[in-house]
Amino acid sequence: MIKNWLEAFTSILYPRICPGCAQSLMQNERIVCVHCKNELPLSRILDTPDNIVEKIFWGRAQLEHASAMYNFVKEGRIQHLIHSVKYRDNAELGIELGRWMGLYYAQSLFAEADFLVPVPLHPKKENQRGYNQSLLLAQGISENWQKPILPNLLKRVSYTQTQTKKGRYQRWENVGNLFELNTNYNVEGKHILIIDDVITTGATLEACAQALLVQQNIKVSILTLARA
Repeated sequence: MIKNWLEAFTSILYPRICPGCAQSLMQNERIVCVHCKNELPLSRILDTPDNIVEKIFWGRAQLEHASAMYNFVKEGRIQHLIHSVKYRDNAELGIELGRWMGLYYAQSLFAEADFLVPVPLHPKKENQRGYNQSLLLAQGISENWQKPILPNLLKRVSYTQTQTKKGRYQRWENVGNLFELNTNYNVEGKHILIIDDVITTGATLEACAQALLVQQNIKVSILTLARA
């Protein structure tokens, strides 16, 4: 009882704010309010064959499966959540979003992957941000699936400017030969699941997949939090 009173008093002095809607969190809510979580725009494609995300990679990379949990809505709740992770030092939210992905896809074909591989950031950008948001998502997913994460399987070999304001062709130019496989790992015969926050044109994720597919007898799938 005393603990509940202290928590209530603390919430008055230091109100916890939902990063999705900027409203105060209720005492029984953690990180994101229930309303925002329920209102996020699920893509509802799960692991449906030939879905809209898989089609992005047709003729570009040989994938087993590809999906995105949410549809990205500009100025919507999902954008606010992603931006809170990437630009407002909210690492806890990144792991929580990964947990949601893990639960949502727990019974899907994606959960059959042997390893989770987050899209790597260049060390310069990761130092600026303090973490890799894709790794946070992978950590949340791994909590549910109990699958190992290989954060160093792919190496980012050059620094690129942010993709956010680039057009389709510029995005392609920006990621050519961007990643390479770390040959210290033996992943022959394994199914690798690449994790990222948002897919737009798929240029960065394709570059990751192509770097992995130089390994013989390997399967690659892609899973993102949102699709723009």
